[in-house]
Amino acid sequence: MNESLQDLELRRKNLFRQMESLGDFRRGTISVNYRKCGKSNCACARKDHPGHGPQYLWNVSVGGKTQSRNLPVGPELEKAEREVERYRAFLRLSQELAEVNDRICQLRPARTIEDEHELEQLKKNCGGISPRNGRGNRPPHWTRVARSPTSGTLGSGSQRNGDSRGDASDRRRLVGEVAQQRR
Repeated sequence: MNESLQDLELRRKNLFRQMESLGDFRRGTISVNYRKCGKSNCACARKDHPGHGPQYLWNVSVGGKTQSRNLPVGPELEKAEREVERYRAFLRLSQELAEVNDRICQLRPARTIEDEHELEQLKKNCGGISPRNGRGNRPPHWTRVARSPTSGTLGSGSQRNGDSRGDASDRRRLVGEVAQQRR
């Protein structure tokens, strides 16, 4: 399907509108559980009995920790089911939005540089990817300042075998330059 840049931008706006209209949503799933109580004289102890229930449980994993909550049958269960379904819709819309944005980025032309001096400066400062390490030559304001793992002193962020490069005066100068460039 050959869509124009304008068509894709319109589609992206429509996806944002759909996301805005979703309303409240929550992550997680709702499971239906039947449980046996463990009493030998209870009906649930028979082999053909499914157990007590249904009991509805909302489960979500946040930051590697599972949270769960029992949902009583009725309005609270219905509300949670709607919210979980809206979250699924949000995920579908997010995936579609990412795909549309990818196509927009592929179709949108890069700026053209007509000034040869500006082109030469770009080539010198961030001119492409180094075949050795896969990173481009970054402008100075991209320099990272990190603490040396061995001494705790500030360094350029480039360390080999845990040793920081340069002496303390070099690190202070680098920190000062980075701070000035960020202003």
